[in-house]
Amino acid sequence: MQQGQDKDDSFEVPEFHRDEELDEEGVSVAVVEQFVHRRLPFLLKVKEEMDNGKVLSEGELELLTQIVGRAHNVNTLVYQHPELKELVAKMIDLVHDITGEALDNETGD
Repeated sequence: MQQGQDKDDSFEVPEFHRDEELDEEGVSVAVVEQFVHRRLPFLLKVKEEMDNGKVLSEGELELLTQIVGRAHNVNTLVYQHPELKELVAKMIDLVHDITGEALDNETGD
């Protein structure tokens, strides 16, 4: 080793290769985990509130709108992972039930 040369100067950064299939699988897992751990508990809480005759708050309505909007982006995921089809269908049914009950609660039906 030459004088003044650090041991770390000889370190070479390894070359990283992306695995697109692995990337897609990771994204799929993250989407499902986010739904199960964040969206589903919220939807179940709102459903319980609607069952008890409450009306949607502005914040709940905004979050429901976002969830429905993002559900359209899940089509590709479901196409690639047909095993998620039932989960997505149940989520859509749950949102439909919530909005139907919320409308009934709002109008007093």
